[in-house]
Amino acid sequence: MPRYAIIVALDANGLIGDRNKLPWMIPEDLAYFKRMTLGHSVVMGRRTYESIGKALPHRNNYVLTSKSFISDDTIAVNTITKLSTYFSKDELVFVIGGREVFQQFVNVVDLMYLTRIRHAFTGNTYFPEIDWSNWILVNREENNSGIYDLAFEEYKRNC
Repeated sequence: MPRYAIIVALDANGLIGDRNKLPWMIPEDLAYFKRMTLGHSVVMGRRTYESIGKALPHRNNYVLTSKSFISDDTIAVNTITKLSTYFSKDELVFVIGGREVFQQFVNVVDLMYLTRIRHAFTGNTYFPEIDWSNWILVNREENNSGIYDLAFEEYKRNC
């Protein structure tokens, strides 16, 4: 079975989106996301794919959706079980959103890469509730060089 990892940016209140868009444009976070996911497969929901507008370059793009979906640059899959058949054992696969997809994977992933933005934004979509007692912070990198103070955090499941 592949190793799944969530990668997401959250504001001070756990916000991740606003009407199917990012509520912020933070170059440092986008660079971190690119650095971490480049060369890997990424899994996203249909609405996330539509908000991006295209497949992410230099990554295999999978769209997890229960609706009819056709795209030349992605592979559409309707269940996590079927999705896992596309990957080799121990392959690292990034789950990039949105909320419903995060909710489906939160009990499956072994790793989470979170960008913590120390600012509260306005929006309507929040990251699912997490039982943090199941997670260990294994790495934290502060980044205070941009408009917002950020921390890039890596968590590993402890059970």
